[in-house]
Amino acid sequence: MVADKARCHVATGFISYLVNEILYPGWHNYFYWLVGLSLAVRALEILFPWRKDQPAFLKNFRVDLFFNFSCFR
Repeated sequence: MVADKARCHVATGFISYLVNEILYPGWHNYFYWLVGLSLAVRALEILFPWRKDQPAFLKNFRVDLFFNFSCFR
């Protein structure tokens, strides 16, 4: 019972932290640094592909995007 309350407190604490990070951008904000860096690397991948015939969007692009934001903490 105590573990369930602690888990709920951790989940609500993380959700409030994430909402605060998204709504209030700033230089110290990890979320927007992650988005900016990801877009910069993505642009470099499109401009300078690793392989000659590499498409702009690979087959598993959505999976990579999911893991980029699901591991955010």
